[in-house]
Amino acid sequence: MAVVTRSNGHRLDGILPVSQPRIPGPRPTENDVAFDLEASVSAVRSLRSHVPPDARTANSLGTEREGNAVVIDDSGLLVTIGYLISEATDVSIGAPGGHDVGPSRRL
Repeated sequence: MAVVTRSNGHRLDGILPVSQPRIPGPRPTENDVAFDLEASVSAVRSLRSHVPPDARTANSLGTEREGNAVVIDDSGLLVTIGYLISEATDVSIGAPGGHDVGPSRRL
């Protein structure tokens, strides 16, 4: 049997076993960073998208995708990772604090 060293593009030796969950470190405070921590954290928004089942990427990436987007300017421009919205027909962006803005927007 062949030894698997990579899976889905990732080295397996960097993955922690499920039986030993990673223990999170202390959370940073305003005094620990040289930027506005609250403004940075509040710029992160939840993102949900729906992709039609017949889309090219549906089999490999799924039809329901969840992730995050980050507000990068005062006009509300968002940046996110491409696969979350690739071929999406519906996208829903969360409000600050993680609350849903409302129904998703049909693209």
